[in-house]
Amino acid sequence: MHNSYLKFIFFICLTPFSVLAKPEIHFTEYRILLNENKTSQAYPIYNQGDTDALCEVKIIDYIFSEDGTKRVAKANESSSTSASSMLRASPRRATIPARSSQRLKIAVRGLRKKPDGELVSYLSLTCKEKSPKTATTGFTFLPRYVYHLPVIVRKGELNAKLKITDAKLVASKNNSAVEFMFQHSGTRSLYGNIKVLDSDGSKIGEAIGYSIYQESVIQPFKINLKEKINGKKINIVFEETKKFGGSITANHELIL
Repeated sequence: MHNSYLKFIFFICLTPFSVLAKPEIHFTEYRILLNENKTSQAYPIYNQGDTDALCEVKIIDYIFSEDGTKRVAKANESSSTSASSMLRASPRRATIPARSSQRLKIAVRGLRKKPDGELVSYLSLTCKEKSPKTATTGFTFLPRYVYHLPVIVRKGELNAKLKITDAKLVASKNNSAVEFMFQHSGTRSLYGNIKVLDSDGSKIGEAIGYSIYQESVIQPFKINLKEKINGKKINIVFEETKKFGGSITANHELIL
């Protein structure tokens, strides 16, 4: 699970084109981290489709709640942890050829003048087919693909603590799941992987690329179990991805 955001917007067109060929946008990473030692990054965007993609870039914000829920900020809203005024993205408009890539430069300005802390905004990338081919009859759809990728800006020595609590097994006719809470505190967000192990250490469930936001105090989570549970206990483990901030771990043993 990557905490990036993707949506599809479709337009009905009376003069249609073939939708068999389309751009396919891919990323190798789903977040960007900038700090005092790394104030810019060349972020690669890949088009693995068979047509050129026309992409537009802007910086947006989300409004976060203490339970980890979020929504896109409206035009008249501002987030207390927004980095948008400091971030620059170029180019703002780019053509990514079919089966090729384009590097997008993301830079933060004025970080030295800011107090220690973490700020975050989102890179909003909207892509569509650049030169659609016209067809002769019928209706079609013109899709736009929208991606929201977090840009984390950090300054100074920040800290975070994490506990896993209130774990319970939820069984159904078709499968089982484990539900629990993340209790988070500190001055930075966390990003990492979650795994569920049974008594003999076998992995029976996982979530890859999960974010615990700076504003989150208690964040609920659920993992569907892919394998049968062996034994009378399971262990829930969170491991932070070192590349994006640190090496915090948290675990919780659930006796069944």
